[in-house]
Amino acid sequence: MSDTFNPLEGSALKAICLQYPDVSELLRAQLATATIAERENTGSGFFTHFRVDHTLPRLSGNRVLDGPWFDVRELSLPMCFLLFVNDGYADCLEGASTGEDDTRLIDFSRVQFSLHE
Repeated sequence: MSDTFNPLEGSALKAICLQYPDVSELLRAQLATATIAERENTGSGFFTHFRVDHTLPRLSGNRVLDGPWFDVRELSLPMCFLLFVNDGYADCLEGASTGEDDTRLIDFSRVQFSLHE
């Protein structure tokens, strides 16, 4: 398993930072220190759990930040993304399939994708 975000994860996180200009700088600083703890393919998407430097400034509280939607070539419908922030630190990215496709055989580190319009 790679210690860094794959292209799909990185693109989703970059888009989330752009969507939240009030916390973008804090998020970018945290995400720059991220190391992957676990990747879980659930069959209807994935969770990427990661650790960031907890000596950096925190965001306020717990929150879930809505992210972009991406068209993924292997899926019939777009994926939506959420970034989970716990105790002020980003710690999990969820990519959720919005269709009936089984994602268990998809290698999300190698998929072709584009921003859904």
